[in-house]
Amino acid sequence: MEAIATSVPTLAARTAAVAAAVARRDPAGARRAVDELRVRVAESPGLEAEVWWPVYRLTEAVAEFADVAERDPDRGEADGEVEDASTDFHSAVELMMGNLPSAARLAREVPPRGPRWLLARMSMNTRQSLQVAVAASLAVVAGSLLSPGRYYWALIAVFVTFTGTATRAESVRKALYRLLGTLLGLVVAMVLAHLTAGDPVLVLTVIVASLFCGFYLLRVSYAMMIFFITIMVGQLYTVLGRYSDHVLVLRLEETAIGAVIGIVVALAFLPLSTRDTVRVARDGVLETLALAMETAAGRIDEAGPSPVPTGGDETKGEERPAELEELTRQLDDGVRQLVLVATPFSRPAMWGSAGRHLRYRLTRYGAIADNVRALTVGMRRSPVTDEPALAEVARSLAETARGLTAKGDTGRVPSGDGWERISQRLHARMPDEPPPPHYEVVRPLLQISDLLAEISPRIMEARAG
Repeated sequence: MEAIATSVPTLAARTAAVAAAVARRDPAGARRAVDELRVRVAESPGLEAEVWWPVYRLTEAVAEFADVAERDPDRGEADGEVEDASTDFHSAVELMMGNLPSAARLAREVPPRGPRWLLARMSMNTRQSLQVAVAASLAVVAGSLLSPGRYYWALIAVFVTFTGTATRAESVRKALYRLLGTLLGLVVAMVLAHLTAGDPVLVLTVIVASLFCGFYLLRVSYAMMIFFITIMVGQLYTVLGRYSDHVLVLRLEETAIGAVIGIVVALAFLPLSTRDTVRVARDGVLETLALAMETAAGRIDEAGPSPVPTGGDETKGEERPAELEELTRQLDDGVRQLVLVATPFSRPAMWGSAGRHLRYRLTRYGAIADNVRALTVGMRRSPVTDEPALAEVARSLAETARGLTAKGDTGRVPSGDGWERISQRLHARMPDEPPPPHYEVVRPLLQISDLLAEISPRIMEARAG
């Protein structure tokens, strides 16, 4: 909407009216506002694609919103439709306790670096169990030397280091977060302990607030949760009458011992390379992209989708045709996992310009997923069956994506001239006037082509190195 209003000021009022109707959940008003916007666009000839394309997307999306909003969800007929549709739903990804999977599932496919004769047959669970056993033993010994009655703080730090992590970078980051949260929380806990001493209501308020903030901010940062948990521990010791600054300092020292031991073990004993895990995640994204492009090509030339195993049926050894919509969801999940495992390398403070460049490249993968989703929606709205050249382009992009994987054939990756030919073929179908039905298919293909051309040199360089 901002792009429309800033490019053509005369459309700003109509665009604002559309947004206001959607905000009011007024489907009839949204339809009227959309019709008025379309009339105003029709009266403004010569608009560039940067203007009429957002207008087209906006009007189509609001029209769909109006269709959905006008349906009464309380009707038994609608309820029956929802119930019937839910029985045919197949999850595109394998959920873990109802949540999206973490990097641990992806890391199972990555072999640890080290002697192949020892590690080739070792599962990730076995490797992590050995790491925890070694680190816990060292933590008990070192923690007992510092304080025989408080060594469990070092032991807890070790367990936390390897809980929910898969790669050595993730383990190191989590250990550092625990140490940082404990250090900052210790300073605040000492101040609050003296301020709240003798006031049970104030102590209880701080404990409840710390619990709420700690678990609420867990999704933002693990260090923030530990920060508030440390404050809560200080208040609990105040209530029990066992508080002293020495106890909190001892907690910090024991946590430091456990964190350091966890870091050393994660780096030196059966480590799992984060870079290798990132490569596996990237290959998964590219392979899913290749399948999506092949399926789109099959729809265009009416060849139909190709059969591939899906997450829900894989355990049964069965195959069923992969829908483009399902592959789109799998691609979204693949990009999510790629960002998850690459996060340790994307921090500018740690990796400088390399971290910033990686963050930018990750946005390119996200943009590819967005355009595949737009392609899926476009093909559902206006099926294209009379454009064999578009099917050929989609298959070329599929070959390119598969060629960029670690086991792919680099000879299938276009050179500069190859990308130019693909771009020209798509640009030839990009009109200068408001879009024909197949424009919603051409534009995402062009975007995907440009994005692959942008990231392919870096992938080829990494493979050559």
